[in-house]
Amino acid sequence: MADEDTRPENKPENKAEAEVAIGPKPEPIPDLSTPAEPGAAPPQRSVFLPLLLGGVVAAALGFGAAQFVPDGWPIRDTSALEAEIARQAQEITALRDRVASAAAPDLSGVEGRIAALENAPSPVDELRAQIDQLRGQMTSGALAPDMQAIVDQTREQLDQARTEAQSIQQQAEATARAATVSASLTRIAAALDSGTPFTTALDSLREAGVEVPPILADNAEGLPSILKLQQDFPEAARAGLEASLAADMGATWADRVGSFLRSQTGARSLTPREGNDPDAILSRAEAALANADVAGALDQLRALPLEGQGAMTDWRSEAERRVEAESALSSLEAR
Repeated sequence: MADEDTRPENKPENKAEAEVAIGPKPEPIPDLSTPAEPGAAPPQRSVFLPLLLGGVVAAALGFGAAQFVPDGWPIRDTSALEAEIARQAQEITALRDRVASAAAPDLSGVEGRIAALENAPSPVDELRAQIDQLRGQMTSGALAPDMQAIVDQTREQLDQARTEAQSIQQQAEATARAATVSASLTRIAAALDSGTPFTTALDSLREAGVEVPPILADNAEGLPSILKLQQDFPEAARAGLEASLAADMGATWADRVGSFLRSQTGARSLTPREGNDPDAILSRAEAALANADVAGALDQLRALPLEGQGAMTDWRSEAERRVEAESALSSLEAR
């Protein structure tokens, strides 16, 4: 028939020969890429690919064994290694036997010395006992004569040193006090010259134990300076001269005319001159004030008529306060 395959087939004579030739026939792997047609015969697989894969696997296994086996492949003789291991095991066993049979060292002598050191008295304890003994002897007065002499000498030296220290301290305090007082008095004198307050200087004097005179304590805010008294004197002198002339114009007609003219013009002598008339007295007072002699100026003004002194009361009061303050300051400096 035309549809039948007429090609000759090389079939083995029997089934046993076929299995010997190519082995058991593997199960066919279906081809999923192309759908099989209904009724079509399954395709035949080649045996070349499995044989190739088996060879590759065998080669890989051989290479790996060669890498992990020492000295390459095939494995050499290990009898020498086994003999060395056995020898070392024997040596280890012998060492263990020697350690087990060795006797422990005798430490009784060392332990005895340690116990003796632990029970021995401490040097610190001995020194403390000696100190306690010496202290007890000092308390009871039972010291040896030489020791008692040393103690007495030491006490005498300590007393002498204490006395000298106290003396030095007192001298230092006195020197410091004197320096404070001197500085305070200098500041008060400067304040009197300038007419400025001197409260702080008075406080320093009080702290140094100095009794402050009332005239200074009452005028700590400042006293009139010499310059201020000199500047205020001409006006006060004119008032005093006018009052003095008005009280006594003179005995003669000429004296009266002269007194009237001086009182009206305020003319007075600017240079000191002799005489008992008010103008001469005021000229001498102004001369004394020009020389910073406030006390001398006040002495001259006491010769004025009472009317003239009364007209100069304010100036005279300021001058008297200053003179009294200067006197108190001089008294403090003299101390």
